[in-house]
Amino acid sequence: MNSNTIKSMYIVLIIAVLTLAAGYAQAATAKTSEGIAFRFNPPDGITFTETGKHTTKEYFYGIASKPVVITTKARITIKKTDKGYRASRIPLYYNVEGNSSTNKSTTTDAILKYLDCTVLEYELNKDGECIGILGLEKLIDDIEIEVRKVAPPGMQLNPEVLMSMIASVESIEAVRWNEKFGYMTGYYMNVGESIKTSTPQELPHSGDLVKANCVIKLSELVKKGGKELAKIQYSSSLDNEALSDWYNKSGAFMIGSNSGASYEAMEVSSAERKDKIEHTIYLSTQLPYFISSKSTMKVVGSISDTSNIRYSYEEWEQYTYDYSK
Repeated sequence: MNSNTIKSMYIVLIIAVLTLAAGYAQAATAKTSEGIAFRFNPPDGITFTETGKHTTKEYFYGIASKPVVITTKARITIKKTDKGYRASRIPLYYNVEGNSSTNKSTTTDAILKYLDCTVLEYELNKDGECIGILGLEKLIDDIEIEVRKVAPPGMQLNPEVLMSMIASVESIEAVRWNEKFGYMTGYYMNVGESIKTSTPQELPHSGDLVKANCVIKLSELVKKGGKELAKIQYSSSLDNEALSDWYNKSGAFMIGSNSGASYEAMEVSSAERKDKIEHTIYLSTQLPYFISSKSTMKVVGSISDTSNIRYSYEEWEQYTYDYSK
């Protein structure tokens, strides 16, 4: 098999979960008691809409796929409880445009689609951190069926990895919530100040640790509609060697022949993952006004008769929030 006969790559694991929420939590250990205080303080019963746009593009041997664009809209309500808060998310709209030429469908697609299209309730602590989710129980069987259905013919999914992935759906959704809400609680920062950390993150499905280098910066304060907002920049990168080892242990990348009759796990020789995100949040409540992010992943590997297989992935996300409803 050479590069001209390789047709597709199937990503088995939830690669996108190697992201920001754990880095936020770890970086918070560097808190001080001076500067602007950040507190999660949404008004009781507040309801707002979240509109999201999620764009991905892949490159296989340097050839770009057509971008896949997912647009979502949901209504979110947050109410106070004795232990903190309870938030409900009701989906209003979901649409997918485009299709990847290299990665036809993945377990990520199967799981995230169900999460985006299901009514969920989040149990939050007083800091706005998700500590439990209601409404996922009915999804587990459907997700397993869908994941198996989208797997290409001729490819056998690792049963242990599949079961571990499905069992981790709640933690996946908790990460998605915590990336948007409450992550700055407890910080004291001055404009222009940066916090740098190098901390271990637990990798999904394995328990292995990888070092994450994180930087959080309070870049500026702005006013919109008479309200003060904070712009926060966040960046992270993962230890490349540990990331490569994890991909190999988990069989994350499966290479398919042109006929699609067989798939083989790629031996990853190098891997790189970087994330950048900018949050604009209301200073008085810590609720988001606008979120934008970009993630990049680059992988080089080989299979039994093909070397220097090059794959890269780019992901952009944007979220806007409307509090007028």
